[in-house]
Amino acid sequence: MGIILWNYIDCRKLFLLDILKKLPQWLTRIYTLFLVLVSWAIFAFDSIKDGLSYIKILFGFGSNDIFNHTSLYLLYTNILLFLILIIGSTDIPKRLWKHVNNRFSKISWIAENVFLFLVVVLSIAYLVDQSYNPFLYFRF
Repeated sequence: MGIILWNYIDCRKLFLLDILKKLPQWLTRIYTLFLVLVSWAIFAFDSIKDGLSYIKILFGFGSNDIFNHTSLYLLYTNILLFLILIIGSTDIPKRLWKHVNNRFSKISWIAENVFLFLVVVLSIAYLVDQSYNPFLYFRF
């Protein structure tokens, strides 16, 4: 598996890098998301057959529905996390931090440390909350 990934990285540097630099940013993000989804499917399953069937369902091909009771439950229970991730993927946190840093420059280091502490505590809380082991590499 490592050889395949290494060869992909070499091919990307040789051939795709110039093409990706010329494409619009939104298209390169879609390309990256596609590769991330497929890569996680490769690492998440023990057999190629299970991984390929998951990828087919992921892109709408297959016998399973895209939305069912389980997916709606997971969406409902993780809505706060999704909202945080959506806001975090924009430039809103950067602009907010610049505003806070300019306005309260003397105590901005306190706000930064409190924020980082909250991120660590929330990360640990989400890890403890999960009923499975999130570290895929422990299986290899």
